[in-house]
Amino acid sequence: MTVHSLRCALVTKELLDAQRQVEVAWDPSLASTFKARLMIKSNDTPGVLAKVATAVAGLDGDIAKAEASMVAEGKARIRLEVRIKDIRHLEAIARRIAGLKDVLSVDRV
Repeated sequence: MTVHSLRCALVTKELLDAQRQVEVAWDPSLASTFKARLMIKSNDTPGVLAKVATAVAGLDGDIAKAEASMVAEGKARIRLEVRIKDIRHLEAIARRIAGLKDVLSVDRV
């Protein structure tokens, strides 16, 4: 079984057969965390990775994995795997990162 968000492209484009769709919800009493991946594109400036990590930690997120690389002259890409409480938590983290000075974009992958 695969669970898709209503915002998922497969759902919004109606690529999934409606007869195979079942509405589900997370049990709000669960206190576990979930993994999510973010792709961050930024200017390649000193300390940008540290600023991103501080933004995640400032919202009680936990970085499980980070990969940073320069992709073009003056541009960098940071791939993060973060542990989150729920989708709202992920969205708050993404907004905080997107608001950083040298960050160009933040996408969920």
